[in-house]
Amino acid sequence: LRKAGLQLNISYKTVQHILHDAELKWKVRPRATKLTDYHKKARLNFCKTYKDQDLLWWNKLLITDSQVFLLGGGRNPKHHGRWVYDSEELDSWEVGKHSKGLHVYGGMTSKGLTQLVFINGNIDGERYVNEVLPTLTDVQERIEETDDITTTVLFDDNEDWIFEQDHAKCHDADVAQEYLIENVPNFFDKHETPAKMDDLWCIERIWAVITNKVYGEGQDQPKSLLELKRRIMKTWKSLDSKILRKTVHQMPLRMKEIVNEKGGRVTRFKQHCTCRLCVG
Repeated sequence: LRKAGLQLNISYKTVQHILHDAELKWKVRPRATKLTDYHKKARLNFCKTYKDQDLLWWNKLLITDSQVFLLGGGRNPKHHGRWVYDSEELDSWEVGKHSKGLHVYGGMTSKGLTQLVFINGNIDGERYVNEVLPTLTDVQERIEETDDITTTVLFDDNEDWIFEQDHAKCHDADVAQEYLIENVPNFFDKHETPAKMDDLWCIERIWAVITNKVYGEGQDQPKSLLELKRRIMKTWKSLDSKILRKTVHQMPLRMKEIVNEKGGRVTRFKQHCTCRLCVG
């Protein structure tokens, strides 16, 4: 703000007032991995295959992922934030690999969320099967709709849903693939889905929302891992179910845009589902 004020020959307080009057908010840019030509080709083929699936099919997906949260936020918001009206206007910040920190797994459908799983230290296929997958996949035992999105039923049919995960080494391990064959109705195996699909899978948008709530909104940075964990769990549990449905239903639109980009990255995507549930 001070830099902008100097460039415009006005005080940074005036800049603050202008941004406030315009109802702009400071949001941290989401991270995104870099794409090679190989990635683009694989992404294009995958999206061509599934882009025309109807919303009932997308509602069957359990989309899972992990995220690392750091005590200091992981990134300097002065360098990696933007003044925007909405988080969906943010472009991505490209990075190579995850930073170390408090490692948490979660999953989502258009109806609700799994419980979170916090992992200490490195994780291999055995730990993933023993410590993470049981929590992510036991959601098929839920049979009642509740007001708590972390306990409510997640599927229209608990015997007809699809498990999705990214290509972390522990996910592609034979022991993890075998667990999924034996314990879930359907899943994308390691040969079906391409890597580098963070601009498609809606859980990336959810992590961005959680990150901004955990570290932002004028609050002090968490001073301990316990405080950080409590914030993450509270934010996860308090998410609005509407955002889950809207981000899931946005995925086929994102797929079509990836096809339009010939497998390239989708940035600043602003299309929304116009189904009755999403616009109501």
